[in-house]
Amino acid sequence: MGRKETAIKHTAELLKVWCCVFLDLRKFMSLLPAQLITPVSLRR
Repeated sequence: MGRKETAIKHTAELLKVWCCVFLDLRKFMSLLPAQLITPVSLRR
């Protein structure tokens, strides 16, 4: 039973980490286009 609880806790930690990574990626991806588009519009 102890091992199962540990596995569940471990899975929860992994999910938390993935959520953080996913949110950071989304934030990064939303910033990226702006950084790519700005130089192009400045060139014109």
